[in-house]
Amino acid sequence: MDKHSSFQYKLKQDEEHSERHRLESVLTPKKSPKKKFNKNRALKAFLKPVLFAVILGGIFGFSIMHFFSDLNPSAIPVDQPSQEEQDEGSTEATEASTGAAFQFEFPEASVVQLGIFSSRENAEVFSQQLNVVPSAIVEKDQQFYLINSLLLNDSMRTQVEGAHEGLGLVYMEDFLVKDWSFSVVNKEVGENEQQWLQKTEFLTNPLAESDLASVKQWINDAPDIWGDNERLKAASTQLGLYEQNASSEKSDLHLQTAQLNLWLFLEEIGEN
Repeated sequence: MDKHSSFQYKLKQDEEHSERHRLESVLTPKKSPKKKFNKNRALKAFLKPVLFAVILGGIFGFSIMHFFSDLNPSAIPVDQPSQEEQDEGSTEATEASTGAAFQFEFPEASVVQLGIFSSRENAEVFSQQLNVVPSAIVEKDQQFYLINSLLLNDSMRTQVEGAHEGLGLVYMEDFLVKDWSFSVVNKEVGENEQQWLQKTEFLTNPLAESDLASVKQWINDAPDIWGDNERLKAASTQLGLYEQNASSEKSDLHLQTAQLNLWLFLEEIGEN
């Protein structure tokens, strides 16, 4: 091959190589340069929200601590009791500090039973119909008893049975005598009430005509808390009827029924 042909061949190769290089540079995508990892920037991006959360939490926590630190007895609003409530509380505290226990144990006794009913209304109706003798209504074991005459010995029993028969009542048909148990009284009361109740020693024995004045005075001296007690009123009424009918056959019934009401009054004190 001569020099001229060799030069043309070489020139042709250079042109082909140049054309291929130009196409490769167009068709081949350029690779993006790799970015270097910036540690400082990443750390800052991480620390910013953390620091913000810490600061915000500190402010919130300080506010909560300040709020609860103010919740002392002087800072908490409290409704003040009225003067009337304060006076009542003072009275109750005084009674509690000066209170005393009252105890009373009843002797064994019997009563005259006139009837037994399922309701108080029925007992009241029968009591009004049987107006020839005094009576008292007592609820016991979910039944209502119509009774009279507290009997503390056999002599009283014989006397009272005769008084009922003298009024036309038949024993074991219209009335009967039965033992009656009373609950022991053990009650915390105020000092004034306790002093008044201590004068009930006379109630352990049968009432007599000589006791009339002192018993009526004792009832009249009842503390205000029992001023309207129905049992005391009934006892006072029976004592008055005894005085009016001292010579009648049923005078003893009035006297012993008055004592029965006084015992029932004491028993109810212990139950209430």
